[in-house]
Amino acid sequence: MPLITTTILASLTLPYLTECIISNAVGNSPGFMYKSIPKLAERLKKQFSDTKPEVNGHLQKAILSAHWMATTVFVEQMHKKNLLKDSHTNISEIIKAELKKLANEECQAEELSSETYDVTKLIKLPKEEDVLKKIEKDILEFHLKLLDKKVGRVKGLNDYQKLRELIQDGWGEENLNWFQLMTAFFNQLLKGDNNKAKDAFQNETLAEINLKLDKYAKKCVESIGEERFRGFEDFLKEGLLEIKNSLISLHDKFEKFSSETKEDLKKLAEVVSSKVPKDFYGRTDLLKLFGELDEIHLIIQKEQKKRKGFQEHLKSKPDDDFLNEQLNEVEKKLFKVGASKESKLNEIEDFINYSTKNYLDFIQNEVNNDVELRQIRELYISGKYEDAENVINAKRHNENVKRRLQIKKADIDRDKALSEKSIFLANDTLAKKESNWFNNAKSYFSDSAKLFSSYNSHSSYAYFLQGHGKIKSAIIQIEKALSFANFSFERANTLNDLGVLYRINSELVKAESCFAEALGIYGKLIKEGAQSYLLDMAKTLNNFGSLEEFKGDLVNAEKYYKESLKIKRKLTEGDSLVYLPNLALTLNNLGALQAKRKVFAEAERMYKESLDIYKLLSKQDPKAYLKYVGGALNNFGNLEQAKNNLANAERYYKKSLNIRRGLAKENPWAYLTDLAKTLNNIAIVQLKKEELAKSKNNFVEALVIRRKLAKENPKAFSSIVASTLSNLAVLQNQQKDFSNAEKSYQEALEIYRKLAEVNPQAYLSDVAMTLNNLAIFYLYSFQDKEKSLGTSLEAFLSVAPMAEKVPTTLKYCQQSIQIWKAWDKDLLKHVEGLDSARPDNGAT
Repeated sequence: MPLITTTILASLTLPYLTECIISNAVGNSPGFMYKSIPKLAERLKKQFSDTKPEVNGHLQKAILSAHWMATTVFVEQMHKKNLLKDSHTNISEIIKAELKKLANEECQAEELSSETYDVTKLIKLPKEEDVLKKIEKDILEFHLKLLDKKVGRVKGLNDYQKLRELIQDGWGEENLNWFQLMTAFFNQLLKGDNNKAKDAFQNETLAEINLKLDKYAKKCVESIGEERFRGFEDFLKEGLLEIKNSLISLHDKFEKFSSETKEDLKKLAEVVSSKVPKDFYGRTDLLKLFGELDEIHLIIQKEQKKRKGFQEHLKSKPDDDFLNEQLNEVEKKLFKVGASKESKLNEIEDFINYSTKNYLDFIQNEVNNDVELRQIRELYISGKYEDAENVINAKRHNENVKRRLQIKKADIDRDKALSEKSIFLANDTLAKKESNWFNNAKSYFSDSAKLFSSYNSHSSYAYFLQGHGKIKSAIIQIEKALSFANFSFERANTLNDLGVLYRINSELVKAESCFAEALGIYGKLIKEGAQSYLLDMAKTLNNFGSLEEFKGDLVNAEKYYKESLKIKRKLTEGDSLVYLPNLALTLNNLGALQAKRKVFAEAERMYKESLDIYKLLSKQDPKAYLKYVGGALNNFGNLEQAKNNLANAERYYKKSLNIRRGLAKENPWAYLTDLAKTLNNIAIVQLKKEELAKSKNNFVEALVIRRKLAKENPKAFSSIVASTLSNLAVLQNQQKDFSNAEKSYQEALEIYRKLAEVNPQAYLSDVAMTLNNLAIFYLYSFQDKEKSLGTSLEAFLSVAPMAEKVPTTLKYCQQSIQIWKAWDKDLLKHVEGLDSARPDNGAT
């Protein structure tokens, strides 16, 4: 070992220590050895760790408690002013839970490590005003991120954004400044007697530091108003007292053992003799841990050397993609190995701490009351060392099991913190969009779910995957998240999201089940008075409408859309900006439905209102809403095409295409689907205008994209590949490219047949449509009477049984009859003949 020799490590393990202590009975004095053990883990940390800000758990508890107390004041003042409405109870409960966690004596620095910043910045307040402002900005930014994490992700908190703005910008009307409030509360928390948070920085500058903080805190209280601040203190009196008591009662276990060393040695000499087995405590285990730590350190050194090399090369080639990618990979590996190193150091510290405490308890507190220990002493006195060793080893096994369980719990807590950090890194990567951002973000989300399986880790990964077109993988993650949904509203939200994914993936029965259960939960919550879930119910109704439309049930689809629209219009009366995006979505969907039903005036009215909303929103936040503007323009193009206004349709499609090309260039997996849709639509218009070359180029581009998407997820994208092939076949037919036209129709038919085997209600009509298209092709373009009659007959027979339940299939039956008529044949008589020719299988 390069940093600590095996001999030194061996000398510090408990078996050797035992021998030294035992030898004390005959005059030696190894007490210094015992006293050095509590400091071992700390020394090792300093030797092995990279430089980083010192973080103290007690100070962390105090500062984070002050954060939440200041936020509580804002929440309560907003509630008094009726600015929080339905969100007040939920937000208050979340903050109370955080304060309760911090007030727990067991809440140590390790649990706070993911919510840490260098608290010495606040303690050692600078004189310079600009530096102080920077500290205020940094701390405020940290708290807003913490607030987003703990409060902002909870659905249904409709007024959360207003709370966030007031904390960030200050509440001028109420003369409230969050940073001043927080500092004042922090100062109060440091005033407890025997306060471990206050004692954490006991050194030569402590008096000066405390004086600075106290002086600045007094200015903050003066600014808030002394009497007013005392009122806030009274409101939070119980919480303040709990946190102070927690800070005071935290104790240093090693100090306790050091003070009792002499007494321990005396009792030890009475209990055991010099023949205590050398493996009484885990000497081998500890050496193994140090060996593993040393291996990790060597890996870190190797990767740091690599990093330095890449950084040197990048000075001369800053834009080299390969070098940047390699540097990113090294940084990721260093992050993972660094986490392993931290975990291993904590494991060593836990081992030593636990063994030390256990050893002293072993000899000091239990001898007179423990049957096994009395038995060991008696066996030693009588010289039966082998029997004594067997009893000792059995006891040692039980104690080791207990220790491993404690270490396992510590590992779980660390995995949870690392998982949360991975989510933060993933979101940061998405925000920055630097080189190889997609793969890096995916890797972070995946790491988070693997490190610690939770609702947050799986749902975060699922929404990332869904947003980038990875539907099958997203379903797997959201199904896992559902198993962790502990609250009814959380389950309903997850079911709604899962239903959307099932619909995209053509798992329609599962989608319907999810939406139905989600509606039932929302209905119950609203009935109990939780009006904040009205929007969630409206979203699920909208999604149910989309499902019914996809199934071809336009009547039910319209019913669900209108119910959703009614709720959303009512909600916009109170706070239009918050609910406008959701209103626009349902207007868009209802407009598309009315266009299908050829109610063009109503469809145009819905589309116009939707487009106007999206244009307004995109001016405020282009990144968030530009994609919706592109979608609305595409739908307007569909409407104009349905009305046969081809010039207008092409104009709308071109505007949509410009937006969608730009978005797909920036994030292909998220926007390629939309790009292909508009390419297909504009190609259809150009086909109708007989601009065949332009039309073919756009069909081919759309087909290439859709084949790529279907290769990754056949269930979700196969049907649109078939649709594009059918359109391309029409074009090829017009170009008299009959051979390729037939191939395109046949490939489309094969895809629809496979889909109909799994879901006949959704896809049999597409099978019938493609069969009739082929029949017409064999009638007029590439004449083949037998094939034309055969394919149109198959089309009729495939959908005739569904005609009453699904009225949209009736047109394909009529179309088949007309094709037979064109050949001077009667399809209905032929079908009757087929029926009469069938054997009677009825009961006798």
